[in-house]
Amino acid sequence: MKSIFFVHVPKTAGTSFRTAAEKYFGAKYIYSDYGGHSGVTSEDVQKLVYQEPDIYKLHNRIRRKKIKLLTGHVRVDKYNPVFSCLSITSFMRHPVEQVISHFEHYVRHLGYESSFDDFIREERFTNLQTRLLGNLPLELYGFLGLTERYNESLDLFNDFYGAGLEKLSLNTKSGAKNHRPQFGSIAELDQKKYDFIARRNGDDMMRYDIAKKIFEKRLSMQQQGLPYTFGFVRGLNRRRVAGLAFGKNPETPSRLEIVLNGEVVAEVSATEPRSNMMSLNIPRNAYVGFSHTFAKPIDEDDEVLCRVKQTGQVMYGETRIRSEA
Repeated sequence: MKSIFFVHVPKTAGTSFRTAAEKYFGAKYIYSDYGGHSGVTSEDVQKLVYQEPDIYKLHNRIRRKKIKLLTGHVRVDKYNPVFSCLSITSFMRHPVEQVISHFEHYVRHLGYESSFDDFIREERFTNLQTRLLGNLPLELYGFLGLTERYNESLDLFNDFYGAGLEKLSLNTKSGAKNHRPQFGSIAELDQKKYDFIARRNGDDMMRYDIAKKIFEKRLSMQQQGLPYTFGFVRGLNRRRVAGLAFGKNPETPSRLEIVLNGEVVAEVSATEPRSNMMSLNIPRNAYVGFSHTFAKPIDEDDEVLCRVKQTGQVMYGETRIRSEA
């Protein structure tokens, strides 16, 4: 198994996941990056990221030492250049729950003395999941779990990477001693405050909705015993549809059916270059694009699906052209 980069978004079950990884792989095979001033940050990371910056050299050391997991509260962009997107993983959580839990953590462990109302207005705590998950589209993460469905997420992770992480539950508010959370869950918030947090974290809300749809699709494919195809449809207009697609073993390009109003009108291979995606370290040197030009312009009422021929998986993304009104 290749080394994995786990983007640890605060208060999304990342500590539980890291602990399970340490137990399975062994602590000596885990590298951590929690900042140059953190005692948790691994010695090699301290040296090659913060003291004598050379991430390429760090990546070579990771391979030489057979490190299984690099994790930390860092943006995905930091290590994406040296990790294939298929080796990048993370968890997402309902943004309002994440904000509540993050506040409790700051009060309990970091001496935060301002009010909850102050906390939810601070820019550094706003849209945190979006900021850490960076420029890599959610559809291209090797694994993206959901905190609320942690056990199912771990099953997906283990299945995809051939691992055996145990289902643990750590670092939750219920586990804290001598501390009564000011807010236990979304249910304890009044509607006005919920709406404010959701609005202020609109980017996270939008991404979380996408993550849920991806998760359901991936879980469905796993339950059917079918391989999952990564990618999306972006670029649907009256004359053309385009996207990208690749599987776990991308040497064989994905083959897709273009379905217009229930009828297969074309078959295409995902072998076109997508030079704008090369910096994201996607497979086949970004030769994973596909496109099709319709015989005649389509209308707003027409439905277009891009379906993987081998499995029947419908690629995530646009299915109808947008109204010009």
